[in-house]
Amino acid sequence: MGDVKFEFQLEDDWELFEEKLECFMLTKNITDEKMKVATLVTKLSKDAHALLKQLVAPAKITEKKFADLTDLMVKQLKPSPSEAMERCSFHMAKQNASEKIADYVARLKKLALHCNFEKLDDALRD
Repeated sequence: MGDVKFEFQLEDDWELFEEKLECFMLTKNITDEKMKVATLVTKLSKDAHALLKQLVAPAKITEKKFADLTDLMVKQLKPSPSEAMERCSFHMAKQNASEKIADYVARLKKLALHCNFEKLDDALRD
């Protein structure tokens, strides 16, 4: 299997990149903490690398754990949305005239991701 060519750019979706990176490391049998950190850094664009370096300063990236680095990037690039705003968006959603019910339900489920409903099925039904 040849090397998979991918690089995270700041405008990319971090969650998708992180998932791809984890799969890449699985296929390469990368389990050592230092190797995971090194793999992460080599898959970052110049700007993303500079951002991560700023986030860990004054420490060095190589002094941190992989999970800590990815958590920093998530907090910076995908801050948690307001639960109240997300619930408002969910409750305001209406099915479009040409939208299939399955597509509408899928869209509602996506809207509900950050709503923290105790029972999603009840929220969808209501």
